[in-house]
Amino acid sequence: MRRGILPLVAVALCLFLSGCGELMSLYPLYSKDVLATDDNLVGRWEGIDKGKDGKTEKKECCWTFAKSDDGYTLSMKDAEHHVIMVSKVHLVRLGGTMFMDMEPDNVANKRTTEIGFPTLDVHMILRIWIEKDSLRLAIMDADAMKAAEVSGRTRLTLVYHKTGILLTATTEQLQTFFTEHAKDEGLFTWGTDQDMRFTRKR
Repeated sequence: MRRGILPLVAVALCLFLSGCGELMSLYPLYSKDVLATDDNLVGRWEGIDKGKDGKTEKKECCWTFAKSDDGYTLSMKDAEHHVIMVSKVHLVRLGGTMFMDMEPDNVANKRTTEIGFPTLDVHMILRIWIEKDSLRLAIMDADAMKAAEVSGRTRLTLVYHKTGILLTATTEQLQTFFTEHAKDEGLFTWGTDQDMRFTRKR
């Protein structure tokens, strides 16, 4: 797995382009019975990029969350404040742990990008910690998922590709798995330099 914080642009393109990304899911993690909300998520957030000494080197602008239907709309912008991509976001609470399900908003993206590549409706599943003025996200680790699949620990069906892994398990299977493994540090990047950290933009 690549080390270092994922730039905001890379995350956006990772979700937008078909087959891009180390670990995606064909089906959503969310269903109506496990949806969660948190008013603290709404607003603009700057991504924090830290140096080797742990000090903040720069902030990348911006992720903007807005309430929408049963979830949220996430607009990603570059340093010049141009919209890169719009995502549909749902918060999911499983076993007391909060997750975020991100998927491209293909209708909105047709208005904001001229990229002509084929797209696929896939989902990125992340662990999320939301506080008043700080936000932290941890992505699934593809290498750890491969090891878990080989060892027989996981019951999720998946497909290997040269660019990563596509989970093909159903929503119900995903919910069962992540309820059991929510705090498994081996499956998520939490506590590593791969975590994505944000501070509220005022």
